[in-house]
Parts: sequence; structure tokens; C-alpha cells
Amino acid sequence: MKQPHQWQDNQVVDVGPAEFASRMYREQTELRRYLRGLRGKGAMPRICDIGAGYGRISPVLQEFSPHVVAFERQKEFVLKGKALHPDVDFRHVNSLAHLPAEDEEFSFALTFTVLQHLADHNVVEAIREIRRVILPLGHVLLCEESDGDYVSGSYDDPEGLFTIGRSVETYQEWMEGFDLIETSPRPVEITYNRTDVGHFMLFRKHARM
Repeated sequence: MKQPHQWQDNQVVDVGPAEFASRMYREQTELRRYLRGLRGKGAMPRICDIGAGYGRISPVLQEFSPHVVAFERQKEFVLKGKALHPDVDFRHVNSLAHLPAEDEEFSFALTFTVLQHLADHNVVEAIREIRRVILPLGHVLLCEESDGDYVSGSYDDPEGLFTIGRSVETYQEWMEGFDLIETSPRPVEITYNRTDVGHFMLFRKHARM
């Protein structure tokens, strides 16, 4: 069986350093806006970054919670993340469909341009797991390609490197047991060659019956 694609540092971002700095500022500003709104609704004692890579977003989460868990498949990214962010609880996983976490362990979960690189059946399995680890009335923030017509790379090879857009409505359907609370465009640098690169999608889990 072919091994899943192993990401390289130069594949994590597709622009130069100056453009990446601008992108990071814009993305993190929007992420902080969501997190400030959620913090105003109550404490977030444990939150998680799913598909965290080496943790380029994880430090922002630390601003809003005392315990951040970062789940990542590639061992070298886990090692790099631990070295860069020793206060983040990095956990290696073989698959996002099987997270080493308890049921309802987290009040908030983030995926940031992660699900867009998975085949449909893998996304469904990952989302099922995300739903499992979130507390009732907890939140999930997805930031993913949302143009349902967009495909880049070798999508025919489920273990290859590709990006696929899925509509907000598709994610809403898959997030069974959650309400879609808010969406907003993912901001990137103004010089990027595409203007529509996805959406933030904030979901809230239903209360326990």
C-alpha cells in the first residue's frame, strides 16, 4: 500500500517570504477575531489544532487557552513543532480519523487548510472524529478551500498531493450535530494570483439532549 504524501517545507506555502509574511498577518488577524468572540462567550480550557504541521497557527491559539494540543501526522513536523513551541502539546497521529483524545475533550478545534488536501472519504472520517472530541456547545473553526469547482494536483491519486475545494454547504452537511454560526473569506496577500482561496466556517455543537 502506497504511503501518504510526505509534505516538504517548500510545499507548506506557495509564495515567497515577503508575501507569506503578509498572508500570515491577514490570516491571523481574522483567526483572532473569531477567537476573541468565542472567549467572550466563556473560557476555552482545552483547544486543539488538527493537522497542525509544525505549528504555524498554534501560537495564536495559545493566546486564548492555557492548553493547546496540536495533532500532526508527519513525525518530522511534530519534532520541529515541539522544538519551536515547547508549550504546545504536540501529538503524533497516523491518521486524522483516529485522534489520541478523549470523547468531548476540547471546547474548540481548528483545521487550517488541512481537509482540502484529503480525499472525500478521508475528510468524512476526519470530520467524524472532530465531532467526537468536541464538548457540547463547543466550537469548530474550519478554514478550507470552498470553491466546489476548484481542483489542483493529482486528485485521482488519493495518496498524492492535491487540493480540492468543497462548498460551505458540503461542510455544513458533513458537520452533523453542529450549527453553522458564521463564515468569512480567508484573507491572503493582495498580490496573490487568486482572490477566492476559501472560507473560515465556524460551527457550534448542539447541546447534549
